[in-house]
Amino acid sequence: MARPKKENIDYFPHYCDHGKTLFIIESLYGNDGYAFFYKLLERLGKSRGHFIDCRNQEDWEFLVAKTNVSEEMAENILNKLSSMGKIDTELWSTKIIWMQTFIDSIADVYKNRRMETPVKPNSYKPEPQEAAVSTVHNPQSKVNKSKRTLCDCDEDFEAFWKAYPKHTAKKAPFAEWEKAKKAGLLPPIKVILSAVENQKRARAQAAQTGKFYPEWPDPERWIKKMRWEDVPESLIGSGGGNGRTMPTGAAKLPRPSDVPDPDQEWEETCRRREMGGAT
Repeated sequence: MARPKKENIDYFPHYCDHGKTLFIIESLYGNDGYAFFYKLLERLGKSRGHFIDCRNQEDWEFLVAKTNVSEEMAENILNKLSSMGKIDTELWSTKIIWMQTFIDSIADVYKNRRMETPVKPNSYKPEPQEAAVSTVHNPQSKVNKSKRTLCDCDEDFEAFWKAYPKHTAKKAPFAEWEKAKKAGLLPPIKVILSAVENQKRARAQAAQTGKFYPEWPDPERWIKKMRWEDVPESLIGSGGGNGRTMPTGAAKLPRPSDVPDPDQEWEETCRRREMGGAT
């Protein structure tokens, strides 16, 4: 049996001298922009034919998760790369990522394999596929949509999911969301979105000053631990604090009686320490 032809690569050149493209991306988006660019090259290298079709929701979500940025930032960076001609403008208008300079840089790999170098794909727009499904109650065919949502999520959760920079296993975070909602622990969506944006800014500040800041937790854990109550250290200033206070303008929400309040526990611990120090 003939060995199947390989249409991806395991490595690509990473030059020490960067051109104006990477300089502009890094100046606009910081380390996130720098990391996004090279992780994009990695994904292009591992993708069959060296292009990414972002119309495929799974491929798009995987790219966003792999680059560890929000969907909005990913799209902004790709739009900038398109406007600079780094990725193909025509194909990106149909949400396909193709970078000719990347293909040129790996041409020798295919030469050594004695294979044709992959060429620019057609910017076709596939029609949605329909499948006929018969049932006992209805012998006639029904339309089976080729794309389905991962879960029937409400609008507030979808807004959170779009804003949160780390996307993993959508069903589990939604289950935690519903659990918190039923328990009366979920604040208004504006409070949650504001908390996400504040934490994004704090991480950006930490990156600029070289300060360590923990990575984003999985969205399921972020919801379960009610991390919208966190106040990032870089926003607290010199006032100290335990890093968990209610966002400005947010009402204190009821807790189940059997769940201890971490803020009260912290304050009680501080009072005990002060009394011990005084004696």
